[in-house]
Amino acid sequence: MNRRITVFLLSLLLFFFAGCDESDSESDSPNEPNQNTGTLVRFINDNVFSVSIYSDSARQVKITEVPAENESIISVSPNSNGAHFYPTYQIIIEGLPLAYNGEEMIRRIDADITTSIIIRSLREICEASPNIQLTANSYIKIQNNGSLPLILRKGHAEETLVGINSPLLNPGETGIYKILPGSASEYSLGKNTYDLVPFPSNIIEFDAARLYTFVFNGSSLAFLSQYLLTLGEAGKTTIRP
Repeated sequence: MNRRITVFLLSLLLFFFAGCDESDSESDSPNEPNQNTGTLVRFINDNVFSVSIYSDSARQVKITEVPAENESIISVSPNSNGAHFYPTYQIIIEGLPLAYNGEEMIRRIDADITTSIIIRSLREICEASPNIQLTANSYIKIQNNGSLPLILRKGHAEETLVGINSPLLNPGETGIYKILPGSASEYSLGKNTYDLVPFPSNIIEFDAARLYTFVFNGSSLAFLSQYLLTLGEAGKTTIRP
């Protein structure tokens, strides 16, 4: 009798563990039935930049922001004809934020299913079209190592710093000005807002889709380098937003 009970208990244990192994071996598929009621989309972003996802081609209605090397899950309505999603890559080059609108993503959305969408690699796009310009503007980046504030003017008009509602670059700060391409002679830098600081003589023109970097030492402005603001340059950077 004891032997039969022992065999019976061992059989139950083997059946239990076999069920656990079968459950654990199940892997995620691209489209998964949801444990909870709802129709979901999972956006997977393997890029080193965050990506904004919009529901319209004009990029007016943002539905989610997918962090760099992360994912975002949203609730959507089923759509057998295909839902349209519009990605915008939030690129950073030398501290300058730039946006690039990627191709639309179309997916059939089944009810009560999580549909996974892998956002296209920006590096792949860059390799295919490296010369696409990310902007038609020029940018001037200045590191102010002096003891007085700086200000950039075009004629008598003051230029505003990117991301700051002010034209003043305080001592110890690094800031970026967005300008229109053109002759460098059209622009002037003011120390303490009024004392003229000339641009280096080798800077004659500010070209489109360029970032020019300078350092101010308290008395003069030195040119450091320039960067192309293109998809090819974006593909080289690993700076996170």
